Amino acid sequence: MFLDSPNSCTSRYAGEFCQHLNPCHSESSARCQNGGSCRVRPGNGGGSPTFECDCPLGFSASLCEIKEPAACDSAPCLNGATCRLTSLHTYKCDCPPGYTDHCASQPCHHGGRCVADNTTTAGYSCVCPPGYTGSRCTEDVIECSSGPGPCHHGRCFNTHGSYTCVCEPGYTGRDCDAEYVPCEPSPCLHGGRCTPLDQLRYECDCPTVFFDLNDALRLPRLESQAG
Repeated sequence: MFLDSPNSCTSRYAGEFCQHLNPCHSESSARCQNGGSCRVRPGNGGGSPTFECDCPLGFSASLCEIKEPAACDSAPCLNGATCRLTSLHTYKCDCPPGYTDHCASQPCHHGGRCVADNTTTAGYSCVCPPGYTGSRCTEDVIECSSGPGPCHHGRCFNTHGSYTCVCEPGYTGRDCDAEYVPCEPSPCLHGGRCTPLDQLRYECDCPTVFFDLNDALRLPRLESQAG
């Protein structure tokens, strides 16, 4: 909430009647550092107001005096360009005349991160997400062909950007790395009771109004009629 006055107070004062000193006013330097914006906050019970700083990306604390680790710290923009944060981990380069930002066209596919790189002929390199590789993250990683593969006790099938495991009997999990124990957790629905039959099979004892392998289907109660 701002304490702006309908009487248009000068920068030194704040409040409905300009009765308070403006805590954001400073004769020497800006109250908030590093480009932060100062906001006047109301005082408790009509008392003297306080202030709060809205900090730009890359700075924090009450006066924006603490610099946070950010993507521009490594000076990724070349040829005198200005690095502008879009988040703490992403940036854009504001280029001087005669130069362009090779990452502006978003050349990295599948969510890859573009990084300015003057060691490459393209002027950039791509940091690819898991499942993709190549200079522009366009190539699918064939996880099933690398070493023993990710599936510990199962067959590996490659998918675009990932893989799927079909587990051997007795194993479960994304990578078939966990032993399967029937009824842990219980697969029976709607309050059905799970009973192990052996190391791989189980049985659901269903409530009377349900019927299915896992109690998934509901059946109506049949009322007897006198004839």
